Amino acid sequence: MMSSLCRCLVLKITQNDELSIRLSEPYESILLKMFPQGDIDYRKPNIVYKAEREGVRFYSDDVRIQFVEQSNFFDIMFIIEEYVQAKYEKVVLHGGAIAKDNRAVAIIQSRKKGKSTLLRSLLVKNEYCYVADDFLLLHKDEIAGIASPIRVRKKLEGIIECNGKYIGNMVDETGEIRNIFVPNNVRLVGFVKLACIILPTYSEIGDNYSVKLSGMQKFLKIMINVKEYISVQKVYEQISYLCNSIPAYELYYSDINYAIQKIDIILN
Repeated sequence: MMSSLCRCLVLKITQNDELSIRLSEPYESILLKMFPQGDIDYRKPNIVYKAEREGVRFYSDDVRIQFVEQSNFFDIMFIIEEYVQAKYEKVVLHGGAIAKDNRAVAIIQSRKKGKSTLLRSLLVKNEYCYVADDFLLLHKDEIAGIASPIRVRKKLEGIIECNGKYIGNMVDETGEIRNIFVPNNVRLVGFVKLACIILPTYSEIGDNYSVKLSGMQKFLKIMINVKEYISVQKVYEQISYLCNSIPAYELYYSDINYAIQKIDIILN
C-alpha cells in the first residue's frame, strides 16, 4: 500500500472534472514547477509516483502501471496524457493552443515543424491565454489541454523572445535537447471553442505565406495530426465535423513576426 502522507496535485481538465495525482518527493517539487498554479489536495489519488533507487514506479489504485528508470519531464507527461485520454475517451490532436476572449487557435503539426516555437512566440503577447503545448482533447468544435510547460528545441531557441520562467533542459524521446519554459500567461481551464486551426512550417530561409485548406486536403491534413483515438468511426466523425465548422490554414514562415501577425489577423 502507498503511504497516506503523499499529497495530490489536482489537474483541472474541465470546470467540473478534476484529475488527482499523488506525488512522492522529489517528484512533487518537479511537478509543482511544471504546474505552478496547481492546487494541493489530500484526496484519493488516481496515479501514484513512488521513488526508488533505480528510478520511479507509477501506480494506479496501488497496481503498478509503469516503471521509469530515469524519470524526467517527458516520462511523467506521457503517463499523465495517457491517463487523461483513457478517462475522457476523446480524440487527441498532436498540437498546442492559445486563446483570446474564449476563442482558441489550435496549432497542430508533425514533429520538427516549429509548432512549439510558434506557440511560445504568440505567448509573448499577454492578451493570449495558454491552453496546451502538445496534447489537445477534441470535442466537436471545442478543445481542452493540459497546460504543461512548453518544450522548445534548443536549436530554435534564438529566434523568439522569452515570456516565462526557464526551468531547465531535458532530452526528449528522440534524443534532442529541449528547453523547458513555464509561460507567464494565464492558463486556461476547461473546454474552449475553436476559432481556427493553424498548421505551421518554419524554415530558416523561405517565403512567408499562408494557404486556406478545404475539402479532402483539409480532412487529411488534420487527420494526420490525430495523436490518439477510440475508434476509426469516432475519429472520422469528429474530424469531419471539425472540417465542416472550423477554418484551417497552412502557415509557411521564416519570419516569426509575419506568423504572429497572420494569426492575429485570422483570430480578429
